Amino acid sequence: MGSGRTELVSAIFGALADQSHGEVYLAGQPVKIRSPQEAIRHGLALVTEDRKRIGLVLGQSVLQNMTISSLETIANRWGLSMLRKNGM
Repeated sequence: MGSGRTELVSAIFGALADQSHGEVYLAGQPVKIRSPQEAIRHGLALVTEDRKRIGLVLGQSVLQNMTISSLETIANRWGLSMLRKNGM
């Protein structure tokens, strides 16, 4: 307790961008991660310690929870699927 693990990985993942500072390197190259979306674009993922409280939307299905982080790539701003348009 109190070791700062959760805060450290949250900061690396971009969830605390306005409250933290430092450098992140991927494959030896510095990257700027200012949001979880940017972290995901760089191939990072975050599995929280308290997945039931922080990592899941309990009112949604397993499929919806699995795809929530990639909604930007599969739906437009009206929530319409872009899979067919993109040949997926």
